[in-house]
Amino acid sequence: MRTGDKINKKQLGAALIVILILVFAGNMLSAISSKLGLSLITGLFFGYILTRARFGFAGGVKKIYITGEGSLTKALLFMFAVTIIAMAGLQWAAAADGAVVKYLVEGNAVKIPATGSVKTLSLATIIGGFIFGVGMMLAGGCASGTLTDLGEGAFRSAIALLFFAVGLVPGLSARYAFDQSALADFSTIVYLPHHFGYIGATVISLLLLLVLYMITRKYESFRRSEGHFEELEYEERDLPLEENENDSFFSFKTYHKFFMERWSFMTGGLLIAVMFIFVVNTTGKDWGVTSAYARWGVAIFDSLGFDMTGPAFASYYEAVQQGLINDGGTIRNIAIIFGSAIAFLLAGKFKFDFNFNLKDAGYYAFGGLLMGFGARMAKGCNIGALYSAISNFSLNGWGFLIALSLGGIFALKVFAGKVNLIPANRYQAEDESAEKLSA
Repeated sequence: MRTGDKINKKQLGAALIVILILVFAGNMLSAISSKLGLSLITGLFFGYILTRARFGFAGGVKKIYITGEGSLTKALLFMFAVTIIAMAGLQWAAAADGAVVKYLVEGNAVKIPATGSVKTLSLATIIGGFIFGVGMMLAGGCASGTLTDLGEGAFRSAIALLFFAVGLVPGLSARYAFDQSALADFSTIVYLPHHFGYIGATVISLLLLLVLYMITRKYESFRRSEGHFEELEYEERDLPLEENENDSFFSFKTYHKFFMERWSFMTGGLLIAVMFIFVVNTTGKDWGVTSAYARWGVAIFDSLGFDMTGPAFASYYEAVQQGLINDGGTIRNIAIIFGSAIAFLLAGKFKFDFNFNLKDAGYYAFGGLLMGFGARMAKGCNIGALYSAISNFSLNGWGFLIALSLGGIFALKVFAGKVNLIPANRYQAEDESAEKLSA
């Protein structure tokens, strides 16, 4: 057995207590509405999977840019592909029964599941995506990543999360103003199956993912040839233990396999796709994160005495008045935090992280504000405006992807070495090494 390979009984006990509390909370929520109980369960699974696989959407840009290693990026593309194929079948069956895309629903027409993520591609989408990309690098994670990092004990995420919610409110105002302006006339809404059929839309989407996969492979090769490539490394305790046919099922090795061994990015991507499809099948809606954040932001401003009854905030204010405990998105987001905490507690890895200074905290807050503002300008984040949009054949998802990636790369270049979450780039590191050698 390797050094340090043992069950952390204190953290295991804490995990069991948290699980018992969540079972009690789940029963209470289910008594209010079965949908709330379901939101709790799906949130726990999302949080657990994301943390167990160390899987994140922001990392799809950040990790490959910093290290040159693209396994997370490729896993994200795989996740998109699996989800697209599943959604094609589900939406085709609904359309064959007479359902229509949400934005075309009139009267008693039935909506095709999850097509609420089919939104307009506009200048606001591009600007919002770029701003969001910058913000997620400064804050250290995207909308879902902020939740999982908080569940893992990273206090910086609490700062980012608070300002994320706050930033959504001016973002709602800005998007409303945009939609009322002449600029909104230069917008388009495209549901690919309307133009290419479900088979054609699926093939086109998969081909675009294949192009991104090939670009990822080419970039990895370039970084290897350049000598600036870092192999993916797991902590020793995350690696599989050596199997032995004489091992008892009730042993540390079994516990390690079930609760401590880190899942691959591909495993994480596949399981997230399965959970996404589960959410669609049980709710008829896609997975979203930032709409609940917007309700939190409106609740914060409302409690401070601001008038939140204007048209830009109306639907969110109504949800706040009905009580956030009755909001499935809020329950799911909170559950993601607890799902991540459970994953780390069971693995004996949970610890509170306050490793940042006041300057770093300022960057986290600024990043959170940018993410909130950008998410509402684009009407979604890495989940709603990217993953859900692309998986549901909306053109705006591809526009958001380009803008988001450019914003993320911009932040990684401009803020390299200036905040503790963004290391000096490879050229800066070389210059610093050369200066030390010459000194």
